[in-house]
Amino acid sequence: MHRALKIGPFWAHIPGYETRADCPRCGVRESLAHILTECQAPGQDLVWAMTGSLWYRKTKTWSKPTLEDILAVGLGTYAKPTTAKRRESIRRLWRIVISEAAYLIWKLRCERVIEHTDEGDWEHSRIEISRRWHMALNRRLQMDLIATRKSFGLLAHSHLLVLATWSGVIGDEQGLQLDWTRVPRFLQRWARPIRWQS
Repeated sequence: MHRALKIGPFWAHIPGYETRADCPRCGVRESLAHILTECQAPGQDLVWAMTGSLWYRKTKTWSKPTLEDILAVGLGTYAKPTTAKRRESIRRLWRIVISEAAYLIWKLRCERVIEHTDEGDWEHSRIEISRRWHMALNRRLQMDLIATRKSFGLLAHSHLLVLATWSGVIGDEQGLQLDWTRVPRFLQRWARPIRWQS
């Protein structure tokens, strides 16, 4: 938000690193908006498509977040019909999935541009991106399940809040017991990505 990230113009005046100022795939000056919402390199579109699929399962609505939506994710202000009331469980899911998606896109970009800079046209495969997205959300779900333990005392999450947050987005949910927050080593499968209208 305060140009703290080393992207775009930061590199333009450093001898030997001027090429890092521009996106190697799109040929435009890099910015946070470009990286998170516009870049044509594999990663950004697929991550948002998978995130959109998950969000659509929960709310039956989806529009790709703008840079402003991503930067304000902590507020939990997701798009909703004007008559609908905001629910804390959905706000919580919004904060989790949007922040995880944006962070994954950032990591993929850094690996592509910095780690594999000498390899020319190196890119992540769609399978790897999909697996990493699943892994990120599975990790967050596992953290939520662990946080419901009574051993955390007053800091423990309410298992009802965790149930409300994740219900509707977990594959084969009908086959689980009523309170699946108590199932040890719970794993889930996610829906396939859907396409959204731009």
